[in-house]
Amino acid sequence: MSALDMRGKPNKVKYDSSCCIVLFPGIRRLSETIPASSCRSSSIPVFVKKGCNLSYGKFNLKNKYSKDKSLEDTNQLKTFISIQEHRFDGLISIQRLRIFNLIFPVKSHIRMTLNFVPSLEHIALVKVAVALYNSAEVTRLETEHLPLCKTPDEEWKILIRSKVSNSELPTVLQEKVINLLKPLSLEFCRWQSNNQFIPKRVHRPIYMHWRSVGTIDGFETAKRLLLCRDLTFNERFFMACHYWMKKVVVKMWKKASATERINLVRLVSDSENTLSPTYFVLQRWFDWLKEGSHRSPSTYSLIMCGAHLPIKSLVWQEWPSDLFVSYLAARICEHPSDDDRIYISNLDIRLQQMLFKKKPFATLKMFLEWPLTTKFMEMIGQLRDYLTPNELKDLLELITTKIETNWKHFDYVSLLKDLKQQNPHHF
Repeated sequence: MSALDMRGKPNKVKYDSSCCIVLFPGIRRLSETIPASSCRSSSIPVFVKKGCNLSYGKFNLKNKYSKDKSLEDTNQLKTFISIQEHRFDGLISIQRLRIFNLIFPVKSHIRMTLNFVPSLEHIALVKVAVALYNSAEVTRLETEHLPLCKTPDEEWKILIRSKVSNSELPTVLQEKVINLLKPLSLEFCRWQSNNQFIPKRVHRPIYMHWRSVGTIDGFETAKRLLLCRDLTFNERFFMACHYWMKKVVVKMWKKASATERINLVRLVSDSENTLSPTYFVLQRWFDWLKEGSHRSPSTYSLIMCGAHLPIKSLVWQEWPSDLFVSYLAARICEHPSDDDRIYISNLDIRLQQMLFKKKPFATLKMFLEWPLTTKFMEMIGQLRDYLTPNELKDLLELITTKIETNWKHFDYVSLLKDLKQQNPHHF
């Protein structure tokens, strides 16, 4: 590769095979394509030439991308990179030198697209479906029987269709709204599973905070529930601990009477579930409060035993990257929440690559679930090379199961056909 000095012809130099870029004084623009193999780290080696001296340094890749319309046909992205202040072996100092138009192949960066912008139709359908799901009829149906996601369609769709048919909703959209109730029910069941200390007597329409994409915002819901008079002091305290509301926990602890503190600690200590992750976490919070709350309670043992806990960036700041990625990899193998998906989508590119290459199958399973299914083909295009033949077959079986169990919020039949067409040798 050669670097073009904008004041003249390309300069020919020799450099080590690990070199990605050769810079000369006066260079303002490069347009070389850098091999994917050299982009696996967020820190790329740079050689800088000044006179007869060749020196070495590094600069960091910033997570700032923009699609270049002129490159759509070549399947490439344009990225902007900046070099921060460095001294290269005492020879030169570079301050805020910017290099533009460095082009990287798309596959060199597996970028998660979890924070997709839903269509206006999606937002409108979710709003109507949530209102329907929170109706008295559906609430009573799930209370007296099983959740909709665990009940055969024929046992509840007749009732729902009669209710929807009397509404002003256009006929063409009625069935779409009905088909959303099942994933909404599953989302609520998962929220209940992760918040077992919250009593079922709490009326969900008042306190549930649904996002426009059709998932529950756990943190915002917790903030609402903290104001709920139907919850006891203990239940509200547990919730504040569960959602890492450190200031709220300290405030509640200071305001609590001696009797309330004793009863709270005794409740946790005497519980038959003392070995459960929830009560282990609470015990660590108590230890932290007794010590004066000077240090963060986010110890390794606390986090590793609290796989159900909402993930917060503050918790991971001091974790080594490999341990952090290993924990996330184990976490997404279960049932990652919407909070997890949002957090993962905002990770540094290097950590995302490590995570997805470590667990490509678990990642794709996330994209088979509501509301990410529309992005599944995009993600499998990026992760296909990391899947084993057996994992591809397992994906086929998962989609087939979705079809057989009547999950109709998405066209899984067409998805299955597309997957087979793009991977004919595996199916």
